[in-house]
Amino acid sequence: MHKKKIRIFLGSSIVEFARERDELDLFIRTVSDKFEEKYDTKIVPLRCETVDGSMTLGRKQEQYNELIKESEMCFFIFFTKAGEFTREEFEVAYRSFVCSDGVKPKIYVYFKNVPDGVEVDPSIKAFMDEIDQTFHHYYGTFDDIDTIKLRILLQLKIQEMDFVKVELEGESVAVDGEKIMKIDGVSEFFNSADLTERLSELQRLNEKYFLMKAEYSKGGCDDAFYREYAEIAARRQTVADEIEELRGQIFSLSVGLSRDEVHGEISLRQREAYRLLEQGDRAGCLAVMAAEEVDGDYFKAKELRRKRHEEEDRAAARTYIREHGFAVD
Repeated sequence: MHKKKIRIFLGSSIVEFARERDELDLFIRTVSDKFEEKYDTKIVPLRCETVDGSMTLGRKQEQYNELIKESEMCFFIFFTKAGEFTREEFEVAYRSFVCSDGVKPKIYVYFKNVPDGVEVDPSIKAFMDEIDQTFHHYYGTFDDIDTIKLRILLQLKIQEMDFVKVELEGESVAVDGEKIMKIDGVSEFFNSADLTERLSELQRLNEKYFLMKAEYSKGGCDDAFYREYAEIAARRQTVADEIEELRGQIFSLSVGLSRDEVHGEISLRQREAYRLLEQGDRAGCLAVMAAEEVDGDYFKAKELRRKRHEEEDRAAARTYIREHGFAVD
């Protein structure tokens, strides 16, 4: 018997995400193997494919819904259609979340970006609007399933096991020093124009550097060659350092996004900032969340509240004076 068990329900269209569901299941089990060995904690992926397919007296969906109620986390992913059963699963998760006073399951919703030319059912836009306007819940976007893997990993740390070290090491995310996944496909890294530009430059520099290094090792080159070789070597290191710093900044923002998702209190400003981050616009994300912008909006709102309260006080005073004129001792 494990000391702790964390259940993660995967909700999505089985048809649209057949491969991705298998991939997420395997990823969760891989993480679980490490956590079982080190922390006696089992991470259990729950999905409808694993439920006994034999005939039941009631709807099969009711069994899936029970899995949701047992879960600590629910990850819902959508692509071109918000299907009836996935919508029902989301609503079951939400009701369970409300009934438990926000304890469980924690709910995370993501929509896969749709390529140009692919038809999208109106149910997707309707559900996006409902998430925003009715549930006031943040939803993310992604292109590659690695984005969801990182979100799951960060939520496991933040929500359940904050003592676990989840860190960025080069091109990979490491858990307690052991690399567990690549970041190449994660939205905020994959879509970053700054990062892509620097990686391309580093590749070009590496090609030239290693060709020149072979000549350098033979000796007998002229001074111009040595100067160029030194310049390329220096620039190569500078770009490598910039890549490391940029990745670290993006990862820190990713962790911040995940922490806010756990707390469930994401403002409109934060939603816009995080959607910009997922689109690879780190600069835009930082600009939206710039301290002077946040301070300016806060103090403007504070001044509006003060003026509104003053007007309410004056209105109350006028009412009091009018009423007092008719008061009888």
